[in-house]
Amino acid sequence: MVKKFENKWVIITGGSSGIGLATVTKLANLGAKIISIQSNKNPKNLINKKNVFSIDFDLKDIENINNLFLKIKKISKKIDFIIFNATIDSGSSVENLELDEMKKVFSANVFFPTIFMKKFIPLLNRNSAVIFISSGAPRLLLKNKSVYSMTEGCVETLAKVLAKEIAPKTRVNIVAPGPTKTKRLLCGSKESNKELIKSLEKLMPLNRINKSEDIANTIIFLISNESRNITGQTIQVNCGGIIL
Repeated sequence: MVKKFENKWVIITGGSSGIGLATVTKLANLGAKIISIQSNKNPKNLINKKNVFSIDFDLKDIENINNLFLKIKKISKKIDFIIFNATIDSGSSVENLELDEMKKVFSANVFFPTIFMKKFIPLLNRNSAVIFISSGAPRLLLKNKSVYSMTEGCVETLAKVLAKEIAPKTRVNIVAPGPTKTKRLLCGSKESNKELIKSLEKLMPLNRINKSEDIANTIIFLISNESRNITGQTIQVNCGGIIL
């Protein structure tokens, strides 16, 4: 049986946990060959996964993106899909911001994907696709999230400009998840996991929040041929939490 993404090459950041791992698992089962970039060496969740190549890289290390480029080129000289999943959060008020914190968050969330795309556009095959994972931050405008919200807004703008610049060869879209059951959400709360999930579910018109698999399904749809006429769009997956 021919698999949907057989012989397709995918690059994903943050593929060893949460939404990234769910996406890697689904794509591997559909026949894709995946290069996962994450900051942890030899991630347990990716060991022994068929057709998954793991590269250890700190997204803040933008000076060494060329070395990353050369490593990836040794694995595959052509790429079909790029998924920018990993980001760094920031929780300071504007008054208490430190310049070093701003530099780190912007380096990982904005400069890395921008420079990465500059290097990798020539390697993209025809009918390729790029996905940027954002969030509700640019629309919710939460207190103490100014830097993170700014970076997500920058990324969404970058994606929409790219959607025009690299069309018709490549489509570019944004997935903006609402609250999703991942370690990042649960570890960042003072409430118990059950209490936090319950309180978030009550805020959603659908009375639930995302699982990682829900976001992975959206990503897979957007890189597939079924979405061939969708580009330059922000797809919100938030159980109705934000309705525009």
